[in-house]
Amino acid sequence: MGGYPAGVSRRAQIVAVIAVVAGLFVADRAAVVASGAHLLFHPDRAEYAYYGALAYSLDQPTATLIGAPARRKVHLARCAAVGDMGLHGTTAIAGTALHAALVHGGADVSTWTLKRLAIGFSTIALLLWLLLLARAWRSPGALAVFGALIVLAPLPLVKLNVLFWGTHELVLLLLAAGLLGIGGWIANGPAPTSSRAAGRAALFGAGAAVAFGLNFSLLLPAGFAAVWLVGAEPDARRRAAGAAIGLAAFAAVWALIATRPSLEPLGYTLAPWSNPRVEEVGQRWYGPISWGRALAVAPGLIPGLVAALWLAVAPSEDPEALERHPLTRFLAAYLAVGFVVTAALPMGWLTGDGPAMFQHRYVGPLYPVSAAVVAAWAASRSRRVGGAVVIVLLGIGAVGQLAPQQATNFGVASRYDGARLYCHLRGEDCRDLPLERFRMGGASPAFLDGFALLTRHQKLEQLAWIDRTELSEVLPEAVAMGWIADGWSMGSDADREQFLLGVGYAMRLLHPPPEVGRLDGLWPQLGVEAATVQRGYDLPATSLEFGGR
Repeated sequence: MGGYPAGVSRRAQIVAVIAVVAGLFVADRAAVVASGAHLLFHPDRAEYAYYGALAYSLDQPTATLIGAPARRKVHLARCAAVGDMGLHGTTAIAGTALHAALVHGGADVSTWTLKRLAIGFSTIALLLWLLLLARAWRSPGALAVFGALIVLAPLPLVKLNVLFWGTHELVLLLLAAGLLGIGGWIANGPAPTSSRAAGRAALFGAGAAVAFGLNFSLLLPAGFAAVWLVGAEPDARRRAAGAAIGLAAFAAVWALIATRPSLEPLGYTLAPWSNPRVEEVGQRWYGPISWGRALAVAPGLIPGLVAALWLAVAPSEDPEALERHPLTRFLAAYLAVGFVVTAALPMGWLTGDGPAMFQHRYVGPLYPVSAAVVAAWAASRSRRVGGAVVIVLLGIGAVGQLAPQQATNFGVASRYDGARLYCHLRGEDCRDLPLERFRMGGASPAFLDGFALLTRHQKLEQLAWIDRTELSEVLPEAVAMGWIADGWSMGSDADREQFLLGVGYAMRLLHPPPEVGRLDGLWPQLGVEAATVQRGYDLPATSLEFGGR
């Protein structure tokens, strides 16, 4: 899709594209959080319980926490307990990163701390993808298209990029790291000698076992890559040897992982399928299908699947076209297989009782694969055809990202704090955290009761969101008066005042000053208490810091 400006080397262009894409990615994801955090995220245990898990160790250096086997075991157990099933080794990575940020980085206990770490993980994943494609394709144009498709991705992927679960967002990173590690093998074909092929098989099997231990879902890409690499061997003897060596290495390393005392909290067994928690995970493959969720996923996956089908049926006649590159063919095949396994395999979906796995977090790792296939397809077409398709896809992504954002309220990141709200609602997880560590540590319990008005606008489904249109259709006075009537628990007059201040503070996030006219119907209904709610609306965020009152 175009040539290269005179006097600028291809290498320099690739470096420039990587730098620009990474910068735009960070800016875009930060803007989403800064303007829509109060609508995109509810106080979810899967994120905020990490703070409670680490509370006991905030007086210890991170190196000490993970250095001694006994302490490492406790740390791993507490981090794994945050994860939904307690099976994910990646939770220890997330917990360790958060501990380092709190102890050595001076971070506060807040929503923004979690989001910064999540954006950091996602940026590393993007950089690994860019390095993989740059090394294989050596095409600045195709790299720029891929980067643009990721920056302006559909909102489900964007939200996954800024969630701090310690699971699915790290699968995105680990998948990119694994593909970068074997990208040269895929691109260059079989090893030149049998001994080198055996070494590759052993290394791959060992790496697959580690990946499996970090997150069970990585078994799918690892298994597909193993079949692909073994199938590429030139004769049956080398294929059989590669498969045997790879399986032996996997079994040996998995045995070390499953029997290691410090990893006992994860509940690993030599036969993973016998673990009752694995059976429980398997049951999540089935359930009522959400067609709305499927449609939300479609803009990120369907173009890639169509491009993959096009590649298989009517590839470009140019032997140098990127869609003919071995890595592109691998990614296209994996996209098709991954989609079938994670979304379409449970055939009960035909009766409407099917792929519960068709959730954004499970198909999320396929988004960058789809973007790469589309970028290769577009680069292999004329500038008019390829460019038109890419522009349409970028437009869809841009419109979707604008849905929850509030251009007039970029102060959300400094005013909203789900961490303090979560710990107020789920105090058992945070009882050991000192209030001075919280961004909103100075907020009283009654204030937080009023501030919890926000939860009426936060959808509990993890990757759903309320957009600006939905919010504008709700009468502020109906929500506020209902919350004041239902959310207030009897207490002193001082508590009542704090409660009303919290309501006002929440209304500021939902209806920022440029939209304050929407509250004209609220003030008369509040009567004499209108002044208190208005004071909460105007309350500066700094007054809620510990000692700020």
